[in-house]
Amino acid sequence: MSIPNPASPTGSRPYKKKVGPDTAVFGLLIGLLFPALGLILLYFIWSRDISFSKYLQMFTAISSPIMMSTASKALSLSMIANLAPFYFFLNRKQYLTVRGILMSMILIGVLVVLYKFVWQ
Repeated sequence: MSIPNPASPTGSRPYKKKVGPDTAVFGLLIGLLFPALGLILLYFIWSRDISFSKYLQMFTAISSPIMMSTASKALSLSMIANLAPFYFFLNRKQYLTVRGILMSMILIGVLVVLYKFVWQ
């Protein structure tokens, strides 16, 4: 008596096809897009009194340590937005996409360290 494979189309469970691309590049793009949306959301929460262009200049003002500190805080908080796609793709077993999201979080983390400790 053989035990049916649950992942096979003839097994006791129906075969589920993965929906959407499962590539690290797709995860990297998603992992960079969600923190960007998080930064825009933080603008509406934090900095309503300044213009959006001045808010974006905060990330390039290397000569101002106060702006760099604020930029590192904003980037750190915007990485929370990556939790949603991380768990979404993890539950769907799209591990390459999750790997891309983790790579983007590492890149943003390096940028936060540069803002906080190197460029100040």
